[in-house]
Amino acid sequence: MGRLTIDIDGENRDESTFKMLKTYYNLKYVFSDAKIRVDITRKGYHIVAFSPKIQQDNVIEYRKMFGDDPIRIMLDEDREQIGSNILWSVKKGFIVKKDIKVI
Repeated sequence: MGRLTIDIDGENRDESTFKMLKTYYNLKYVFSDAKIRVDITRKGYHIVAFSPKIQQDNVIEYRKMFGDDPIRIMLDEDREQIGSNILWSVKKGFIVKKDIKVI
């Protein structure tokens, strides 16, 4: 099963929520069988999608297509595969709220 992680941030909560919803529904359209988890972060959301259709060789391209943080993508492209595709669960004292419900 393939795994895809996307970090969505915005200037404010409304903007990041709009981006998250757009990404969520685009993921469901492209990977209709995907199981998707959405977590609230300090500045936005983490989206984690699981699907047999997600090909690990194409994860960077998927992340670009679905609006992942461009700096995170750049860092992962520059480093070796070990340690890439990471989402933090605690950052600067903020604890990510896991698995919120998307209607």
